[in-house]
Amino acid sequence: MDIQSIGMNTINLLPTAAILFWTSIIAILSVLVHIVFGFGVYLDALRLRKEGRRIFFVHTSIWFFATLIGGVLVAGVYWVLHHSLLNPSLKSQQIQNDEKINT
Repeated sequence: MDIQSIGMNTINLLPTAAILFWTSIIAILSVLVHIVFGFGVYLDALRLRKEGRRIFFVHTSIWFFATLIGGVLVAGVYWVLHHSLLNPSLKSQQIQNDEKINT
C-alpha cells in the first residue's frame, strides 16, 4: 500500500456531501470574520481621524478593503501601526502622560 492509496481511501470514507457541507461552513465563517474585522478597522480608523491622529500609509477605506481581503493578518498590521508603542506619536503621548502623573 502506498501513500496515494491511503489518502484516497481516507477521502472515500467521508461522503462528498459532508465534505462540501463542512467546507462551506468554514468558508462562510471565514468571510464573516473578515467582514467583522474590516468594519472594526474602519470604525477605529474613523475614530482616530476624529481625534486628530494620523492614519498611516493609506486612507481608511483602503484599510477596510485590505482587511476584507487579508483578514486577521491585516488587522494585526493595522493595530501595530496605530495602537502599539511602535507608533512614535503614542510614545511621546505616553511620556507626557507619565510626566503629568509624576508631577
